[in-house]
Amino acid sequence: MAITTRDGLISAIAAGRTVQFQKGSVGAAVGAFAAHYRTAGNPAPPAVSAPTTTGNALSRTSQGAMAIPAPSNTSYISSFEGGAAAAQTLMLSDRLVEFGGLSSIVTTAQAVSALALPARATGATDVELWLEIYNAGGATASATVTASYTNQAGTAGRTATLVGGVPASGWTLGRTYPFALATGDTGVQSVQSLTIGTSSGTAGNVGLVLRRTLLTGFVPVAGGGFQLGWAETDLQQCPDDACLELISLLTATSTGSILGNFGIAQG
Repeated sequence: MAITTRDGLISAIAAGRTVQFQKGSVGAAVGAFAAHYRTAGNPAPPAVSAPTTTGNALSRTSQGAMAIPAPSNTSYISSFEGGAAAAQTLMLSDRLVEFGGLSSIVTTAQAVSALALPARATGATDVELWLEIYNAGGATASATVTASYTNQAGTAGRTATLVGGVPASGWTLGRTYPFALATGDTGVQSVQSLTIGTSSGTAGNVGLVLRRTLLTGFVPVAGGGFQLGWAETDLQQCPDDACLELISLLTATSTGSILGNFGIAQG
């Protein structure tokens, strides 16, 4: 049942749950994205440092996921608050599928296993494709990185291009990079392979992630924060089985420590 009245909204928020998060500092670079799924803190990261090429379909019970409440009616994100020791943008995302076990020194296509999206992402119209670094590689840039994928309409053999490639200093643990999809595509049903144009020089473990960005909040200055209420979150619907994670977009050379919470209202 959806929240359709003001009284229903007030009741749902009052009965809702606040989910806390805290993550330690991650080194990065100005303008870079850093994924916190495997960063120490709360929630604790997965025990395994990287997935394999067979991949994982993730859910609310996956180790590393935010502890959202069990499904009860429709879930909404009713607030999002955060602060950090460094200025940055914090993204709250649903991590759907992850692959690893690919090498940063291989310049031919590296295949990953076929793995269907979780049911919560049916339609795939806003599913994003990202590269992620699980173990650091060398220091040679790759201007071109591409991935072969199947788009939201089920058309296979589409090519996504990594925005800006990977810089020389970019083969760094925790770094994550968004792909630009082929013209006209709005989402990804599945991904088939990764091709790195130039070897990083030293082997690193890299992989591919399918995720959906739900909300963003801006920390304007070091030690600052943000507070979004239900009107600012637009009551973004939270899938029942979402594997929620944090991503930082940096304006400094590290994320600094991060602390915050978000509210879940059900109705």
